[in-house]
Amino acid sequence: MSRWRHALALAPHYYDYNNWPLVEVDALPVSVRSTFLRNQQVACCVLNGDALNHVAERVALSPGRITQLLNRCFTEDHDGQWPLTKALIPHQHLKANERLIALPSVLKPSGEKGAFQALLSELPSIEVMIDEAIAAHLKKARYAPTLLLHSIFGMYKQCLVDAHWPHDRYPYTTNKYGYESLRRHIHKKLANALQARERTARMKFPASQPPLQVMDRVEIDEQVIDFQGRLTLCLNDELIPLRLARATLLIAVDVASSCYLGYHLSLTDHPSALDLQTLLDNCLQSWQPMTLTSPLFTYDTGVPVMLPLMRKQR
Repeated sequence: MSRWRHALALAPHYYDYNNWPLVEVDALPVSVRSTFLRNQQVACCVLNGDALNHVAERVALSPGRITQLLNRCFTEDHDGQWPLTKALIPHQHLKANERLIALPSVLKPSGEKGAFQALLSELPSIEVMIDEAIAAHLKKARYAPTLLLHSIFGMYKQCLVDAHWPHDRYPYTTNKYGYESLRRHIHKKLANALQARERTARMKFPASQPPLQVMDRVEIDEQVIDFQGRLTLCLNDELIPLRLARATLLIAVDVASSCYLGYHLSLTDHPSALDLQTLLDNCLQSWQPMTLTSPLFTYDTGVPVMLPLMRKQR
């Protein structure tokens, strides 16, 4: 039995090409797009049960070349994962080059190719720290904030200090202590973790589950706004101007209908619990048009929306 048949016997859900990771064709170089689409057609036909000889005649390839292509899809990379769709990209390196010489130092510079992976092999505590940071990030809500690379970079440097890493060896011999290599490594591991979680979610919750109904899920988000403004307070019949440089817009949206249920503008970049309570109160109250003090603006009539739409008179 060939490698790809054995792998599909262990993971039969990969017979469905929709369970393979998505590769955006428009993100690939133009020179490899047509070949990638052909390889994708080959994989879909074989997974659908078509005979190798028929597929080979259709795409003008030999059955042996098709077997080689599918075996490449199910060959473990350096992370122990199957590359799947990534292996369909022509000339795509699936395994990282192993460094055979010592890490570069001040006295013996030897180039930085493969140095970061060699560093991870010598200091496994760095890899453990990265895995823990990604796992903590994925345990948050679905729309969790972006993983902060600068915080991980600080922990990365602390791992070097704790290991008493020599100051004359890589990554201390680089300008940014290998920051760019660390960034690419984190993004790759995070992408693999997200794809694995999506595959697990599709297996647990089939695509035939009923869609969300109105008010099944409401999301609340905030957006900090930088602007140059002024607020005038009237205190004891005296006008006191206050400069405003930042505000926060809180908004509640119904996911199923994309309807804005309510909003609240907080005149600070750190909204409080009172601001959130005000937002919820606004969601429970029927919207009433505000008095427009500028003669250049008016409300559009007959538009059934929660937030006011304003247009400039001509």
